[in-house]
Amino acid sequence: MEQNKIVTYYVIKDLATWTTRGCKQSVCERYEHAEEAMQQLRDYAQWQTVIEDKRIRATLGIRIKGLDFDVVYRIGGKNALSLEFHLSSSVNENQNFLVALQNICQQLPVSHVRIHRQMTEEEKKEWTRERFTKWVLLNNVHGIIQDLEKKFEPLYEQQKLERFLPTRQQQDVVEHMPLGAWDNPYFEALPPEHFALFVPSQSLYVCMQTSEMEFDYTLYDSQEHILDGGRLTGNGAWTIWDAMNDLFEELEVDWKDIIVLDHDKVKDWIESGGEK
Repeated sequence: MEQNKIVTYYVIKDLATWTTRGCKQSVCERYEHAEEAMQQLRDYAQWQTVIEDKRIRATLGIRIKGLDFDVVYRIGGKNALSLEFHLSSSVNENQNFLVALQNICQQLPVSHVRIHRQMTEEEKKEWTRERFTKWVLLNNVHGIIQDLEKKFEPLYEQQKLERFLPTRQQQDVVEHMPLGAWDNPYFEALPPEHFALFVPSQSLYVCMQTSEMEFDYTLYDSQEHILDGGRLTGNGAWTIWDAMNDLFEELEVDWKDIIVLDHDKVKDWIESGGEK
């Protein structure tokens, strides 16, 4: 029974190497302490900042009851919480596991949650429409290409386009949701007191920290020059995530386009005059 309570950790430098043919697999490095595992993930993640890269790169996992569970993926320059553990009731109700998970989410930090859901009926229809349209255009099907939209609707309603429907696997949609917007049923996701972000599309660094019930922010360019700053005040129930969402709306920035950075390292870099 005592063995079932022991929580250990592992880190994989690049999980994409496990699914890429002819590529040497990254080893699975084992750690007894979360702090060591998180630091190793940070070291790997600092080189994995390409937003367009949607492959799973650095990975941090928890081992409990003799089972391994990937819990954090580095994807597109962000740390995303994996919810694959929810399929195991013996783990997602295990207090030792959930405490370890909460600690990781708050200290790394984790900015997004990797949500799995099924396609809606409308999404299935649009998927089918796109595949059917491509097939018609590719084959120049006589009598359909001239009036494609009108032909699609009755064919779809009559279930005559089954060959173009998404497979069961294709209907599994994966989305990244900001951690602060996720209705977390497993643990209290306490917002960090501060964090730093990079917006590649604008070459913009954003630093924000909590000041009592308000939130101070500073914007820097890539030469560590201050561009703007200020204080955001919510309705008393705001978290730092809410403040950042408000700022992003003003800057016209989407969460999917940002890279989460180590706040202390960014501040040190700025104070040192941008020296690496």
